[in-house]
Amino acid sequence: MLARRLLAPAAKTVSRVAPKASRSMSSILEGKERAEESRYIKQVEAQREAEIRKNLERIMALEAGHEEKQELVELLSGKKEEKKGALALLSDWKFALPAGLFLGIPAILNEFVIVDAELQLTACFVLFCSTMYTQVGPMVAKGLESQKKAVDDELKGLDIMVSAETKSLIEINKAELEAVQEYHEYNDLIDSMAALDAQNRNNKAEVEFREQIVKKLEALKVLEENASSAIRARTVNVVKDEVVSLFSTDKNAKEKALNAAIAVLAGGEGAKLGKDVVGEAFTASLSAYKQKYAKSDPKSDSILVKLEKDIEAIASAPVASAAAGKNVHPFA
Repeated sequence: MLARRLLAPAAKTVSRVAPKASRSMSSILEGKERAEESRYIKQVEAQREAEIRKNLERIMALEAGHEEKQELVELLSGKKEEKKGALALLSDWKFALPAGLFLGIPAILNEFVIVDAELQLTACFVLFCSTMYTQVGPMVAKGLESQKKAVDDELKGLDIMVSAETKSLIEINKAELEAVQEYHEYNDLIDSMAALDAQNRNNKAEVEFREQIVKKLEALKVLEENASSAIRARTVNVVKDEVVSLFSTDKNAKEKALNAAIAVLAGGEGAKLGKDVVGEAFTASLSAYKQKYAKSDPKSDSILVKLEKDIEAIASAPVASAAAGKNVHPFA
């Protein structure tokens, strides 16, 4: 039966390719027709093989207990045996029913078989067993098969869901690992920026410290220049006052200066200058002031005392910047 289903397409197509009885065309046309016929036969055989393969795949995809699949397995394995003789006829109900009536009625009438409760109970049990085997059995098998398929589909769906969740968790873990790596890189960047900022603050403090020292040195230089100028001015004033007082009070010095001036004026232009009485007086007064100033106590000089106080005020230690030693790390 299954073999007839599989080979049915071949039986339908072979009848189409029967060669014609006679051909009245030339040999060239005959050769061309033979080639076309051969090509058509090959095409038909390929279609037949494809249909057979398709039927085999369809049957193999059926359930394990399906009739066609069992028949195919028995056909391929060679286990199926053809029923012969009376057994082949009795397998058909149209022969089995008359044979049963023909044999059963005389057996009952002649009391070869006594119809009693035990026989009826046995018949009912056999009928029940055969009904369960032939009718309920495939139904139960089909139900179990459908339940198995449902469980299999549910397990496949659960497997797909678990696989999707696992992939999602893997992606989340990858993202978290990347976030951790980015956080480490961010911390490294913060550390490097903090180190650079600390270096910049130290450099700034060093520059400010140097600027303070330079300003103090410049202030000391100005104080020194001012003190020197004040001492020179005081010396000139003192010497000038002494010379003026000398020529104002000493008549001899005044006469010497007057005689020297008259001599210069009397000599006219180009005459040699005589003794410089005024210059000698200034020189002598300056020498005397230097000797007196060298012997005096420096603490008695108001200019030097003020200079020392100003130097002490300026020469104090420079103040370091507060930002130099400060921790500027944002996570500190």
